[in-house]
Amino acid sequence: MQLLAFDLLELDGEDLRPRPARTPQGGAGEAAASRLAWAVWAGVRTADGGGPVEPHWVRTREVARDVAPSSDELSDWLLMSTALMIGRVHRPRAGPGHDPHWMLFGPASTSAPIEHAGWAASTEEAQARLRGAWCSWLAWAELAAAPTAATT
Repeated sequence: MQLLAFDLLELDGEDLRPRPARTPQGGAGEAAASRLAWAVWAGVRTADGGGPVEPHWVRTREVARDVAPSSDELSDWLLMSTALMIGRVHRPRAGPGHDPHWMLFGPASTSAPIEHAGWAASTEEAQARLRGAWCSWLAWAELAAAPTAATT
């Protein structure tokens, strides 16, 4: 399995990766260690490798001011794992009847056999679908046991 992830570099250039990325010559043990290191960095696991750490919901306006505007600020949420933005639920200004839209971003990979985005009838349904997609991605990436289905 090839794990694709964005670069783990701070704006000041500090490399947050605890070890070099996996190379094609690396073995299964190295791949597992790399996945665990990423999971700890992303807040999916605790520093001692325990977990899983439950993601949490925050209002988009509280942490991300440079995202596309929503037609309803009260239904605009980000699913976070520590500082990693997992995905967003919001009512875009355009769309089918301004229904809530959810989207998994950050770790999303087109090779993962999961749903990455969609429309829902309510904000709560969109939150549940985004959380479900995150849990499915974690299971696919062999990073952690899937968290519970609670949405708040």
